[in-house]
Amino acid sequence: MRKLYTLLALATLLCGCRHTLTSTDEAHICQAAKLAGDHCYYDQRYIEALDFYTMALEPAQKCGNTDVLYRSMANIGLIYDILENHERALYYYERVYRQALQSGDNELAAQILANIVTAYCNQHRTDEARRYYKLIEKTPRRDSVMHGYYLLLLKGHIAIEDDSCRKAASVYRQALAYTDAHHMETFYQTPLMLELGNSYARLKMNDSAAIYYKRCEQLATENSTQAYLADVYKAERDMLLAMGDTAESAKTDAKSDSIEALIFNKEKLKQAQNKLYQTETRVSNMQINSLANTVGMQKLVIVLVVMLAGALVALIVVMLRQRKAQKHSYQLLIEKYRELTDQQQKTSQMRDVYLQSIEAAAPASTDEAATDSLRQADHASQQALLLQRIEHALDSPQLLFSPDFNMAMLCREVGSNRTYVSQVINEYYQKPFKTLLNERRIREATRRLVDNGQYADATIQTVALSLGYSSATSFIIAFKNIVGMTPAVYKSIMKKNEK
Repeated sequence: MRKLYTLLALATLLCGCRHTLTSTDEAHICQAAKLAGDHCYYDQRYIEALDFYTMALEPAQKCGNTDVLYRSMANIGLIYDILENHERALYYYERVYRQALQSGDNELAAQILANIVTAYCNQHRTDEARRYYKLIEKTPRRDSVMHGYYLLLLKGHIAIEDDSCRKAASVYRQALAYTDAHHMETFYQTPLMLELGNSYARLKMNDSAAIYYKRCEQLATENSTQAYLADVYKAERDMLLAMGDTAESAKTDAKSDSIEALIFNKEKLKQAQNKLYQTETRVSNMQINSLANTVGMQKLVIVLVVMLAGALVALIVVMLRQRKAQKHSYQLLIEKYRELTDQQQKTSQMRDVYLQSIEAAAPASTDEAATDSLRQADHASQQALLLQRIEHALDSPQLLFSPDFNMAMLCREVGSNRTYVSQVINEYYQKPFKTLLNERRIREATRRLVDNGQYADATIQTVALSLGYSSATSFIIAFKNIVGMTPAVYKSIMKKNEK
């Protein structure tokens, strides 16, 4: 008990300084108040329990402790059931049940369903009680023994409300046997004894009813459950009145009144209920404000989503247009490169014709005479012959695709010096040697990249090295400078065109 009073003092102290509380403080308050309420409830100090459960509601709502919030509400419903305000009890039960379903707490849902069925039976609304009973059958508790007990107890309640008193008595007897078989505490037999007495009283089997009422009174006394004592005295009073024994009826009525006066002080009860209504109003306002904020945020999110969706659609349209324009540009570049390749081939053919005409015009002679003739040939003839040798060298794959191929190697191949070779290349091709070399290699690269034979599975790196480049990077730079796109993009477009 000392621990209980410490908790009560803590909760009371914290509630007195609410304006300085943090969320952690709120969490401690609601848990302490809920625990204090539980102790008071089990000690049958129901008004104090109602006060503490009320005290737990607001801080639980503020700190977001839904477990304490809704279990406190469930226990408030139990207290209203004891006070026989079943409509108010149902208000709390159904709120908690909806929350339990939303949060997926099947254990809490099963517990609350049993309370809902009992409350509807107390209101004589058997159709509603039966509907919720079916839900209990589909919502088992973790404790299967307790689940079986409540199925029998509630089945008896519904039967007695249907005026099937014999059936009810049979079900309650089954429930008694069930508690014995599972060694349940005698506390769970108390309501069964009371309801068996009520069933037999309705059947006018007053002797049997009296036996069960007496057993219920004994169990309630042993377990110190004052509420059941008050209920059994009321039931005995009603039976005695029906039998015409007004004197004994008055005695039992006095016993019931004294217990209720002890448990339920009307003035304190009224104060506790007023506190509860005020707290509920604040909690409801908090929930409404929270909901309003949530709705406002949802509207803002919807507006942002619509704006983002519009921007995304616009971006997609722009991207599609850019992609279409880019694809068109790539196609034009490819066509242009093909035209340049064709033009280069025609130029090569014209050069061959030109060289052949020079050779045909030169007089036949011995090697010594040819050497003398070459020394005496004019400048144009010398350039033509050097050009022919350069072209033969560039047409040689072994030279062209060798990583060591450079101007010095070319000069050695054509038997001339760097000055004459550079002069011929610049005058005839209108470009330096390095550019000419890259163009020849890249022209071959465009073929190998789309080749379905030897290079069908070749990577960019493989193609680059096969063409004489020292790395894929230098190859990609040269390719893009000449073709206008990377090798990968070129390969992708050409493959798509083939399809």
